[in-house]
Amino acid sequence: MKKMLALFISLLIFSNCNKENPPDPFEHSGPIFIHSFNPISGFCGDEITIMGENFALNLQLNQVSVNGVEAKVIQASADQLKIQLPDGATTGKIKIQINAETATSTQDFEVLIPEVPIITGFSPEGGAPGNTIQIFGENFGENLGFGTSVQIGGVEANIVEQSPTKLKVVVPSTNSSSKISVNVKGQIAQTDENFKIFSTDIQKALDDLIANNPNIPSISLAVVKDGKPFYTYGAGVYDGAKTKRPDHTTLYFTSSLSKLIISVAIMQQVEQGNLDIDADINNYLPFEVRNPNFPNTIITPKMLMQHSASLANPFPGEAAEDIFFARDPTVPVNLHPLIEDILTPESEVYNSAIWMNEKPGTITKNSNFGMTLLGYLVEVLSDQHFNDYTREHILLPLGMNTSSYFYPDLNPDNVAALFIGTSNETLLEPFTLWQYPAGLLFTSGEDWSKFMMAILNKGSYNGNQILQSNSVEMLLNAITPSNNLLPYSSNIGLIWRQSALNPGWFGHTGAGGTVTHVSEINPDKNLGYVVFTNEGALGFIIGPGGTLNTIIHQWLDEL
Repeated sequence: MKKMLALFISLLIFSNCNKENPPDPFEHSGPIFIHSFNPISGFCGDEITIMGENFALNLQLNQVSVNGVEAKVIQASADQLKIQLPDGATTGKIKIQINAETATSTQDFEVLIPEVPIITGFSPEGGAPGNTIQIFGENFGENLGFGTSVQIGGVEANIVEQSPTKLKVVVPSTNSSSKISVNVKGQIAQTDENFKIFSTDIQKALDDLIANNPNIPSISLAVVKDGKPFYTYGAGVYDGAKTKRPDHTTLYFTSSLSKLIISVAIMQQVEQGNLDIDADINNYLPFEVRNPNFPNTIITPKMLMQHSASLANPFPGEAAEDIFFARDPTVPVNLHPLIEDILTPESEVYNSAIWMNEKPGTITKNSNFGMTLLGYLVEVLSDQHFNDYTREHILLPLGMNTSSYFYPDLNPDNVAALFIGTSNETLLEPFTLWQYPAGLLFTSGEDWSKFMMAILNKGSYNGNQILQSNSVEMLLNAITPSNNLLPYSSNIGLIWRQSALNPGWFGHTGAGGTVTHVSEINPDKNLGYVVFTNEGALGFIIGPGGTLNTIIHQWLDEL
């Protein structure tokens, strides 16, 4: 037995002595040589591959430095090392040391210094974790692999899109509002203002609305705060092909929000001394306006502005058919002579249903026809077509350059499509209506934000004064009317309304078969918002007290 054991041991030793030994990762053979490296220049954080001989297989044995600054070895083989250029490195030789042996490159590695990033702004100015935001500026790096990082509240944010002038990032999980920092290979820029963290996730609320309501093609939200744009977000798709996501430039047919433009145009005539809103409107029109049921009661522009002139909001069959027909949007609409014919009892198209049975001044009920009459009053006083007047005296001075009542003024690629039916399969061709002053302005979140900021800033925006401050005060001086039939139990100023459900907020809703909108401003908070959709009958969601409107106001309270 002992002889067999000895034989086995001797065979084992013999076998081991004749078997090739595997390389020891803690050893290397021969002197170290550096032949080359690639690339020959780069930024801190870049990877460099060094080619040579007799490098150690163990990463820790290879001590590498660039001009004296130690670099991290991330991969090793006998003839190749991969290192990461360390922060603080400067141009100079690459040196490798393994135990007592060293090798130094004959060529300098050039350390490139990135340009310092510059942050010019970010949008939106606040959000909830998981929201996407955009950061604007310069020198952010060419692409996602450039080595740029973003932190919000000291927590790294995931970058999903990158260009030298714009970063799109996801807000990280953080509970505190803080500055945004951008690090481009060691060069750091920081915002002057904090990015605000909200507990209400307004982006998710808008996304969920679209996801849970396939009948709603798109929704767009824009918010202004303290005299500048604060937030924009769009969800869904707005075009007929259903491929384009709405943004702050998407143009929506605004329905009754258009009436707020009329309010400014009328008050401009007051300021110019052309109009007294408490006087008989017959002092200014070339035909008589009287409710035949109350021929001795005058009707004033103020009554029209407060929907108390006893004019109906007629339905088909209750007024001339031309009021309701879709018209060619490329042809300017003339309000006269049809507006005179509708109000003149001797006219062939006159229908007594245009008047209510209540005395002017005693009932408050929405009247699109009354708003159209105010639009015609602007034409008479200014001697300009209403579309031309509003564009020259309101829209363009505010920089609302993409907005108009006249379709040829618009960029059709940016106009939200209009659909018929709950499946959104039937696309409406562009059209206009005779009552266009009351409901056919096309505008965007970007442009309407300028209008809101002008009213919040006492009639001025970007150095252009479209109204005096006392005129703005009159617009927003809301009363609680008797016999009030306005939607949302609204108080009313001069066209501007104040819903009982959103005290302190002034604005208007807009609704029709194809759109639902709401816009409100709060002068005390210096806040304003607008919501556009290209789907009708959404007042229970969009309007004051609606499910989405409630979430929006909860979120606005956090700003």
